[in-house]
Amino acid sequence: DDETEKPPYPKLSLRKTIYGIFLILGIGGFFSLITQFGKDTVSDDGWIPVLIFNVSGIETIVWSQIPWDPLMLATLFNIFYNAFVAIAIGVTYPIFVSLGVLFGIPINAIVDVIGRGQSFS
Repeated sequence: DDETEKPPYPKLSLRKTIYGIFLILGIGGFFSLITQFGKDTVSDDGWIPVLIFNVSGIETIVWSQIPWDPLMLATLFNIFYNAFVAIAIGVTYPIFVSLGVLFGIPINAIVDVIGRGQSFS
């Protein structure tokens, strides 16, 4: 009867792992789209008002002067950030992730001021 006992750990399947990765990437992409929609419509640097101003002639966009490389890099990092937040929520507690996002930058600023002696202007 010892042979029929199940192991104390679940078996991992390759299919479950691959689908899990696609699910996480999909959630990260969805969060990125939501974030981008908010930036496009609500924030001060939203693209929808800029395009309306361009079409109406109030403002002219010179496409060759747009810094495409940093813009694409920032978009890629936004996708990575949202994917990692989705992973962290799945692995830990959502409140833990929320507090980390909320307090991460102020704590880093405090460490810079106290630990490294930097000053901010």
